[in-house]
Amino acid sequence: MLMVNDVTSYDVDRGVAMIVVDSPPVNALGAIVRKGLAEALARASDDEAVLAVVIMCAGRTFFAGADISEIGKPMAEPTLRDLQVILEGMTKLVVAAIHGSALGGGLELAMAADYRVAAHSARCGLPEVNLGLLPGAGGTQRLPRLVGISNALDLMLAGEPIAAAAAMEMGLIDRLVEDGALGEGAVAFARTVAHEKASVIKTRDRTDRMPSSPEQKTQARKLIEMLRQRHDGYKAKQNIISAVEKTIDLSFAEGVAAEAILFEELKTSPQSAALRYVFFAERQAAKPPETGAGATRGIDKVAVPAVGPSAETLVREGEAAGIVIESAGKIADAGLTFENMPSLMADHDRIRAIVGNGSDPAYLEICLGTDPRRSILFEIVQTDRSSIQDIGSLFRFGKDIGRLCVLSHGATSICDRLAFARDRQIEQLLSEGHALPRIVCGLRGFGFSIPLGPEVEGDERDEARSEQEFAPDLLERVILAIVNEAAHVLQEGAARTASDIDVVAVMGLGWPRYEGGPLYWADSQGLPSIRARLEALGKDHGDAFKPARILSQDVLVQR
Repeated sequence: MLMVNDVTSYDVDRGVAMIVVDSPPVNALGAIVRKGLAEALARASDDEAVLAVVIMCAGRTFFAGADISEIGKPMAEPTLRDLQVILEGMTKLVVAAIHGSALGGGLELAMAADYRVAAHSARCGLPEVNLGLLPGAGGTQRLPRLVGISNALDLMLAGEPIAAAAAMEMGLIDRLVEDGALGEGAVAFARTVAHEKASVIKTRDRTDRMPSSPEQKTQARKLIEMLRQRHDGYKAKQNIISAVEKTIDLSFAEGVAAEAILFEELKTSPQSAALRYVFFAERQAAKPPETGAGATRGIDKVAVPAVGPSAETLVREGEAAGIVIESAGKIADAGLTFENMPSLMADHDRIRAIVGNGSDPAYLEICLGTDPRRSILFEIVQTDRSSIQDIGSLFRFGKDIGRLCVLSHGATSICDRLAFARDRQIEQLLSEGHALPRIVCGLRGFGFSIPLGPEVEGDERDEARSEQEFAPDLLERVILAIVNEAAHVLQEGAARTASDIDVVAVMGLGWPRYEGGPLYWADSQGLPSIRARLEALGKDHGDAFKPARILSQDVLVQR
């Protein structure tokens, strides 16, 4: 085995060159990784004994994306696009061997290989939309050629990874192998295909999944137009849709050039800045408080006497994580007991989680917002006598079942407080004679992920489709009421950071991610402007709009 550089090794066995990258923790495609890959590929290209190349990673994952520290900076050569040109120019067969997660730039690199072999447990995804970006290394052009336009749009617009089996079904993966046998399986696959000497069509030249007849192209354009309307206002999704549209009529090279322009638009957009802020804010919020010398307890048994969507969801998630769930009531040795609690808001299914048997224990409120099937927020509300160890245990439990935990202090959760501020204004607007469908449509026009609900049906739903029917000054009353309450929460110290409040608003209240949360949005509008607008509203609508004192600061959010 030869070390090409500090993170890249190269070995040849019976005609197959194995290139292995080991750059913990997630093998991000940083400069040293790209350089090692380019040098190893050049070595394989020059070696007459090499018939095929396998690229894989050591550690727990395949390339899990670009090096996020390079976003917004000039990329050192070779760039990811340079590597793809090298891969698609190879005369030797190239196989990408995927385990863990192939995300973002990692999947874009794999798509430039001739074949993709994956472990059964692997996952693949293009999550750039979550940062307000699009896959900017040919992803919007290669993915449709591999899986078709509809599947490609689904994957990129959702931004969520899919299982290897699903990826194989749609054509993204060519072969699945058992976990733990990826290297051997990929080498055997590469050797077999190379000896068969079958002609290989590069991804950029694939046409079998693309619309070819006028009828197929018309159907593709109808799908694209429908998605444009559905995602109106979300700049990254609009640009992804536009980039994929280029695959219908343009050559690969023309499509990549168009993609680059659309990517550059997003890099400097306010929405991308807001989405990157939320991305890092979520990771900061999920860090548990320091527990000092006291250790947290793992929670492996939970009592759930509560009923409702939240309880049902917890049962499913807990069982999937290997946690014993009992529904017959409180059990003596349960590490955690859930019970129903009244909520201020009808659209919040509120549960209290009691840790241990203390007289005033830590408790957790599940703020599922308006769609309990999709929210992953756990807001842990700390009382005066809650131990820091119990809080740590709740963070640990939330992580075990895949929830994002946010810590707050006070008698009422942040999520309920913000929802109350929102709904107080909605109720006032209703009392003034404004129709609920128009109010809901106005909020959705701003970007709130609020379903129209069963009370907005039929002709009434059709009548309400345009957010323009809800006057901007009425929408401002709802938005600024939420902003002002968020500022009060920050002023009172009921949250650890301003960004935690924004995370709760995005995850629990449906505030648009691309607006960053109410406090981030207030900063972007300018706090003097926010104060003036609140004062003007206060003259007509009372103390709910009396500006929080903290709004006199220069900024609320540390970026």
